Amino acid sequence: MPNDATLGARLATMMQDLSDAIDRTPDKAQRDQLLAKQDEIHARLQTLIDKTVKQNIVEYQQATAAVTQSIQALKDTQQDIKRVAKAIDTLAQVVGALTKLAGALA
Repeated sequence: MPNDATLGARLATMMQDLSDAIDRTPDKAQRDQLLAKQDEIHARLQTLIDKTVKQNIVEYQQATAAVTQSIQALKDTQQDIKRVAKAIDTLAQVVGALTKLAGALA
């Protein structure tokens, strides 16, 4: 079982909490500030990982490949979301047309 007192575990929790706070922040200026801080943290973590983890070991190569696959899966998901949004827009047009038809028949 992972130790939630480790730096890695606490960083993961903090990043999730930060993402949740960004999602819940209605004020655009505050959300932009949180997003900027999130970007800073990501840059620092990238530097930390790149300076700490040996890049010439098999596990590094496997982890990099897995992350690359995950990025592609997330991009594919974004495309799916766009398709769902397009379907919703199309359905909204149908509802509008049906509303007009019902109004014309009344």
